[in-house]
Amino acid sequence: MLRRTFLAGVTVAALWPSAAFSSGPIRIWGLWARDPIPGRNGVNQLKGTLHYRVNSDSTDRALNAYGNGLDGSSSQRQCVELIKRYAAQLGFSGYGGSLGSNDNGNALPSVGDGYQAAQRFANASSGAFTFVANGASDLPKPGAVISIEQFIPGGHVGIVCNHDAAEAQSGALRIKIVEQNMPIDTWKEIRFSRTNGRWYGVMPNRGREPAVIGWANPTG
Repeated sequence: MLRRTFLAGVTVAALWPSAAFSSGPIRIWGLWARDPIPGRNGVNQLKGTLHYRVNSDSTDRALNAYGNGLDGSSSQRQCVELIKRYAAQLGFSGYGGSLGSNDNGNALPSVGDGYQAAQRFANASSGAFTFVANGASDLPKPGAVISIEQFIPGGHVGIVCNHDAAEAQSGALRIKIVEQNMPIDTWKEIRFSRTNGRWYGVMPNRGREPAVIGWANPTG
């Protein structure tokens, strides 16, 4: 499986136009993201960019991630807003309403909160993604949408970027997720451990270890 690492630096890229979407397996590959831009955690400030390819893509798609979304307006950059734009790039319909011309958009009921987003993303994918609950025998794949329990109101959600298959052989795995509305200058790390053939994930955060709810894995 292809592995891309996080590199120091900055990339600013425009959103890839939404692709036509049809039901069936989908493969997300070639994922990479540089470390977030230091100090870019203010409202609607570009924090970093996830690059990825879908199925037979020959060039990268680019999904921008922003800082603090708590501005009280209709253009908030909550964690679920990133997932909403990811779905739009993949051509999903009926997931969280339409996007504005400035690619903002508040979290709508069909998106749900962070802890619900992975399940609802899978439900909206017409079979392109499958929801996997924490404690499963399958690990998250690159490009998976992963939800975290409500350690803060609404929980959290992000997109899995890297995956070290060799590390997983030891029964432990660390993955990084690209996310929004997390006021730190890094991407959060999810830590998985294997017990009796099943994988359990937590996201260390300020001395706590909120559990992973589950993830929406691409089926291709």
